[in-house]
Amino acid sequence: MAIDIRQGLRRAFDVGRYLPTPRDILRPLPKPKQGELVTAGVAADVISYGLGFIPWVGDILGGMANDNIMADILPRLTPEEKAEFREQNRLYPNGIALLRAFQRTRVGPGERPK
Repeated sequence: MAIDIRQGLRRAFDVGRYLPTPRDILRPLPKPKQGELVTAGVAADVISYGLGFIPWVGDILGGMANDNIMADILPRLTPEEKAEFREQNRLYPNGIALLRAFQRTRVGPGERPK
């Protein structure tokens, strides 16, 4: 399998994929079921960050909590949402990455499916 360096660099430097535009911000929020997953992703971030303040074992406990919550969320995503989540999670924390993944894969008013 050959590695296409140009395509990899083009994808890595595609800043528009990660910065929200006004159109992205005005897209509808996710459905209630997806909203619960976004809330769980935010909770994973907050718990991981909060537990990180405990000396010596905080990072280990925070990482375990984050991994367990995200392991519960990821199987519930469709393949398109999972691919978009992994792209957004490179830059954003779990909760924001989930919200952006749902907004980018969902069809908004007046839009065509991707």
